[in-house]
Amino acid sequence: MWRNHVVVHFVEWLRQHNERVGKEKRDAEKTVITGLDVYSLHRSAEKVIAYLEKVDKKAAKMARNQYACFERFGDDTMTYAFSARYGLAKTCEDEAHKVVESLQLHVQDYLRKMKDGLEMESDLFSCVMNAYAVEGAEKYYRVMLDADATSWNVRDSYMVKTLERLVKWKSAQLNRQAKVVVWAHNSHLGDASFTEMGRRRHEHNVGELCRRHFGAANVFNIGFTTYHGKVTCSSDWGQAKIEMKSVNPGIANSYERFFHEVSEDLKHPNFMVIFKKITKTTEGKDGTNEKTPTAVGALPELPEGKTWKDIPLSSFPLERAIGVIYRPETERLSHYFETLLSEQFDAVIHVDKTSALLGLDDDARKPGEEEENLPELFPFGV
Repeated sequence: MWRNHVVVHFVEWLRQHNERVGKEKRDAEKTVITGLDVYSLHRSAEKVIAYLEKVDKKAAKMARNQYACFERFGDDTMTYAFSARYGLAKTCEDEAHKVVESLQLHVQDYLRKMKDGLEMESDLFSCVMNAYAVEGAEKYYRVMLDADATSWNVRDSYMVKTLERLVKWKSAQLNRQAKVVVWAHNSHLGDASFTEMGRRRHEHNVGELCRRHFGAANVFNIGFTTYHGKVTCSSDWGQAKIEMKSVNPGIANSYERFFHEVSEDLKHPNFMVIFKKITKTTEGKDGTNEKTPTAVGALPELPEGKTWKDIPLSSFPLERAIGVIYRPETERLSHYFETLLSEQFDAVIHVDKTSALLGLDDDARKPGEEEENLPELFPFGV
């Protein structure tokens, strides 16, 4: 996801941007990159202990003792998942929560102890968020082998809760509402309630939960589609080998095929479709806020007296989802699903021919670097 040259170029650009911002404005205005996911159990535990060692050695000892619960399962989080699922050992649920609880009780004490400075406040926030990450990861792995929507919902609910905390923290620093860009796969960002995920599998996701929590008017979900090209992926979960595969051309009755035909008519391979009316809020002459439409996309006509959720999914075209896993040989069954794209997303960017991400090295690890020394990027280091 991030161990590739595209991210390197973005981080280099962002560093230059933040340097300019730092000269003109206060440090709080700088853009930060932070994680939302649960795949960092052991690393997050280490970060919590390392911070507490600096500010509260007694609390650091307590955290170390609580997190020791995970040691009997080793570094492989799947061992914990199996043990929790089949009752082979006591879970670490209580231990992970006790660390969070302790931090919540003492966070004001730590704020009073530290010297003034945004960096030190950020370190404390990072410690607290890492403690939440351990707690979230424990819960996710505890239920991930259940044969229902629980593990997906636990993971995406955790990500949105993390996002809420991040927005609240950043807004407090800025003394105004912070703006956040969330980067994730379509399956996380498109509103699941308009797809098979929500209607048939009873799964919710980041896009749907953000609309609920922040309000649909304050969220703009953008999806990506492609007709063909190359993708860096794997064939199965847990597979160490990273592959570069050809993406099959979009099939009939798919959005991908339709957008490809549009791109041929336009004689332009890449374009953006905006479904949601975008409004710009400006202050009027009388001091009141005025909302002015700046762009309107063409939405399909809704039958009278119906909402889109009343319409069967089988009435809508197919969308393709390609994540870290891609199986072109079973693509129709494993990657396509029915969805109302214009409600799932507020806009879609179509790239007719996609190119594969290039890792920082051939197999996402440096020569001679052992597997256990890699960051936790379950199921592998794409």
